[in-house]
Amino acid sequence: MITDAELNRLEDNFETADLLRAVDAIDPETAGKVITDAANYVSEQVRQAVTVALADAGNDVRRQIANAQAASRDAVTSGRDAQAAKTGAYLAAALAGIAALVSVAALVVVLMK
Repeated sequence: MITDAELNRLEDNFETADLLRAVDAIDPETAGKVITDAANYVSEQVRQAVTVALADAGNDVRRQIANAQAASRDAVTSGRDAQAAKTGAYLAAALAGIAALVSVAALVVVLMK
């Protein structure tokens, strides 16, 4: 009596034999064409993927450069605003000093009378 394991092994051998017969039946010229076509297809797919990846990377770099330029312009504007505030603060301090001197002089005049 043949066991299930032996039957499975025989089936595997038949499948392998069928596969070998099919491979042996392939014409070498046809096999070469299939390999060449497959290589060309893979090459084209890789080229397209690289092109898309480079385009995406280029867009990201452009966006980052634009953001950096905008930040630079904002920094320059903020620097100008700070300089104007500094000038205004010096002017206000000078006017406050003059007002203090005038009020002290007025106090002295009032006290002398």
